[in-house]
Amino acid sequence: MRFTFKKEERLYGHAALENVYENGKHLHCNNIKILFIEVPQSTYPACRVVFSVPKRNFKKAVDRNVIKRRMREVYRNHKHLLYEHLAEKQKSIHIYLIYTSKQIIAFDELKENVVQALQLLANRVN
Repeated sequence: MRFTFKKEERLYGHAALENVYENGKHLHCNNIKILFIEVPQSTYPACRVVFSVPKRNFKKAVDRNVIKRRMREVYRNHKHLLYEHLAEKQKSIHIYLIYTSKQIIAFDELKENVVQALQLLANRVN
């Protein structure tokens, strides 16, 4: 598996985001909140993701962008944990990852949190 994060893997569009937010299941893992919903398999990758950092917690766009960039990087390097599990189960999901901490945490700590969240999600998908 290549460690890339292409446009097809990104979740975008108001309807798709609203569907995940309103009808998705919730998980919490340290500083990460995960909303996910199983979708029918399609031509898209097995997993489509969006990253979010609340403006309420970080007023400056620079801070929000730094956190999202770090989350994307960790996801890009560790998405194989989730893809392998989804391939076994022949499932496809949409994921909304929300950063819930009130301060910017170190990259290594964020990496641990996101990896734990992905493993928890992989175990949680039926």
